Amino acid sequence: MGVTEIKPGEKIHNAGDTVDTIDIIIKGSVQMTLPHHEGSVSLGVGSVIGLCECPGDSHRFTYTSPSGASVFSYPFTKMDDVGKVITANAKIAPTITSAVVAEANRLREYSIHYEKSAVDAYNKVREEQKEMQKLAAALGKMMPNYSNLADLQLPEEGDSIDSWRENFAKAFMTYDASLKKDLYVLGVDICIGVIYTVTDYMRRIMGIIDQTTQYNRYLHEETIDFHSGLEGLRIESREQTRQLTGGDETAVPEMKNVLNVILNYSGADDVIKTNMRNAIEDYVALKDRSSTDEDARRVRRKLVDPFFKIYEECLFKSFISPGRPPIEVGLFLRFCYMDERLVTKEDFDQLYRIYVNYIPDPYGRVVTIEEWLRKIYDGKVMPSKNEFDLDYPSYLKEAVRQGDMTESHAERMLSDFDERTRFEIRNLFTGGNRMTFGRISVYVPIFDSVNQMMPLDKCYVSAERVDEALAAIREYDHRIFFREEICRFDDDATPVTVHKEFLPYVLLMPNIGSRTVLWQEIEGKKRTTPGRMLVPIFCLEDFQLSIARLCGEFRWEMCKTDQGVHWNDLSDPSLTAEYSDYLQYYRKNSSLSPEHREKIKKALQKAGNNYRRVFVADYVLYIMYEAKGVMRLNKVARDIIYRYCPLALDHSEGITVNAQYAQLLERQKNHNAQGARPLSNLIKKREASELDVPEELYEEVKYLSK
Repeated sequence: MGVTEIKPGEKIHNAGDTVDTIDIIIKGSVQMTLPHHEGSVSLGVGSVIGLCECPGDSHRFTYTSPSGASVFSYPFTKMDDVGKVITANAKIAPTITSAVVAEANRLREYSIHYEKSAVDAYNKVREEQKEMQKLAAALGKMMPNYSNLADLQLPEEGDSIDSWRENFAKAFMTYDASLKKDLYVLGVDICIGVIYTVTDYMRRIMGIIDQTTQYNRYLHEETIDFHSGLEGLRIESREQTRQLTGGDETAVPEMKNVLNVILNYSGADDVIKTNMRNAIEDYVALKDRSSTDEDARRVRRKLVDPFFKIYEECLFKSFISPGRPPIEVGLFLRFCYMDERLVTKEDFDQLYRIYVNYIPDPYGRVVTIEEWLRKIYDGKVMPSKNEFDLDYPSYLKEAVRQGDMTESHAERMLSDFDERTRFEIRNLFTGGNRMTFGRISVYVPIFDSVNQMMPLDKCYVSAERVDEALAAIREYDHRIFFREEICRFDDDATPVTVHKEFLPYVLLMPNIGSRTVLWQEIEGKKRTTPGRMLVPIFCLEDFQLSIARLCGEFRWEMCKTDQGVHWNDLSDPSLTAEYSDYLQYYRKNSSLSPEHREKIKKALQKAGNNYRRVFVADYVLYIMYEAKGVMRLNKVARDIIYRYCPLALDHSEGITVNAQYAQLLERQKNHNAQGARPLSNLIKKREASELDVPEELYEEVKYLSK
């Protein structure tokens, strides 16, 4: 076909053109680009256009010369044509071979970047879902339902390239100068063999590129409506912000008469409103709102009852009213912000920004108090236990037994979601808010800057922060939230015990507090349900340390629940039984040195002889120090905790060098192997019989291998 001169910016082939030529670049350079994707593959002198595709197919790439080039084109109807072209250019065959090797390596780099861009596109959609949730909430709208988004998946791992091919291509690139000088010059057949081998490698890369292109097309088609809806919400949000701030989108609106707005919105009885106003006025008038004297305590106590009644009324109205409540009411329900006179300008600015930028937890596990009460109201979860450790059905049964209500009334209340929500407000909210506040003597349910001891943005607890703190614990104590389940995969098969993870609900209580609380370890009496943990939405303590304590409490209470009345019975060994025995008889334990016995004595005195509190303190040391190789526990405590809270083997680097852990690690590995062996045999047996292998079996083997 001869030489073709390509002008700067001129296209040699467009994506979609038929592959019918092989083009050798003899001058200049050419860029390979995919439609609708940034990035390119650069081809220099000696590179061959068309090698990565089959004759008769369509070009996937567009080939353009940015500054002009010359190419020599040959007919390309079958693969044998490649060898003929190289033979016809025997003198420059080494240059062509070297250029083709470079072309293949650049194409592979491009494909890796292209695959990553598909994963990034998927992750962006998930982040945009969070953005849509935030925008919809801020605009007072229901989150639009795009059901197809729930089925979106990350790109599947397609055909991979053998590692030897990857290494082979990289090696040829690494030693290109030597190969070009000493190998390629030995004969054209060597060059042809290398080019055919590299061509096969490039076509495997093209297969991966094709899979990624198909995924990008699928992702685009599945999210067209979603992106259209998101852009509409963005426009509405910008308009709302302009109205609130008088055109300045970065400004925080000024709040006046917040209490009146909240009280008027609530629709509460006039007596309750009056009590609330009077209580607030008395509280604002205090010279020292953090005082612990009796007069200040009396004023603070007067706030409590009307506050929760007003909160309840505002909450229920927000559930049934269309649209979003006023911003003042939103801040009240989220943070208990009630009066602008009690909050500094700096604190209000932070509160407002946190509120408008809030993104709900996509998994619904870490929730604000009003989100949690909405779950109760919608019947998605049962109310929590009350102070007498009674859940809602048990509370009703007890009320019937005591003669406080009839059975028919109790049955109606059981299915009355308003009553369920009120039960949760009276118990978990009122009690949990006080407990997480931490300083009982100065507790006040409304937001007051006098309780703020550090910048709000520094102590704010987001869903991401909770997830990170729990992940730091689960990285080592990886089995903490797993529970046993009995699974039967076939009607005539022997039941198999598997472990499934039930991450706890974390409720963000609306206060500036210093304490985290394990409210309950399971829901009702069912073991395979999430626990419920309470955390102040503005936490003044070391947050990671607080979560570690929570997890220690969970370990103890979950063991007590599993063991029932035998929780401290050493004849039925368990974490609580062995730890209680260890603390009760530490003076007679020959494995403990006098120094260790003295430390245990002081720990018990500090804990008021409460074994759980001593265990929790030791668990914190275990997770935050021992797991990383810093020895803080005595041998007996370490052995008990490790036996029931084993560290993940894939995160045991810090303890493998310590002789005190050698025996514990070996025992754990043997125990894991013993448990995994029958399951591995069952999987092999089912595979050999061409039976489906339930995913639970693979997950259980994975669980036992850690």
